Amino acid sequence: NVLGENATQKSSVLSLAAGLENECSGKISWLQQPIVSFSRAVFAQQRAMLEQQIPPKMGLSVQAVLQLAAFPHGLSVQQIQPILEQLWARCAWKNAIELNASYDRLSGGQQQCVQITRVCLQVLCAPKLRQGLLILDEPTSALDLCYQQSCLRLLQYCAYEKNCTVLCSLHDLQQADAYADHLLLLSKGH
Repeated sequence: NVLGENATQKSSVLSLAAGLENECSGKISWLQQPIVSFSRAVFAQQRAMLEQQIPPKMGLSVQAVLQLAAFPHGLSVQQIQPILEQLWARCAWKNAIELNASYDRLSGGQQQCVQITRVCLQVLCAPKLRQGLLILDEPTSALDLCYQQSCLRLLQYCAYEKNCTVLCSLHDLQQADAYADHLLLLSKGH
């Protein structure tokens, strides 16, 4: 878990780990290979990132947004449906958000819940996944306490039961301590 005040470069650290930026003096590796050695297509099958900004209006149902997770794998909606149903059943928001609802009409917090689920699904539906990488930039920022706990339990499920590495930034030190195995505290970008 990456912790720090605002403007301590947490998002930059996560973007580097996701392979979205390459401006660093060191080397970042995933599965004992430099991240720069992965093609974006291959890396998209192994890692997914939730950025702080919620995507703009999409004109899709919640179900269709979740099904975007199949795209990097070339899978059909039918192929990922069992994994989607299993993952959705673990979420506290499953009763508050209808899968056939318009994504654009959801609250910001509900949209964030859908995106958290989509990111997890993108990694978990990989056909030959050895180890997935989930990168989430302040995933609980727009969530009420119940949904924050559900989000963090979902990430623990992905880590412990589905062999994913979860790299996540939070502002709440107590939450991070309760859910993370390792903490990285940044101060002034260091």
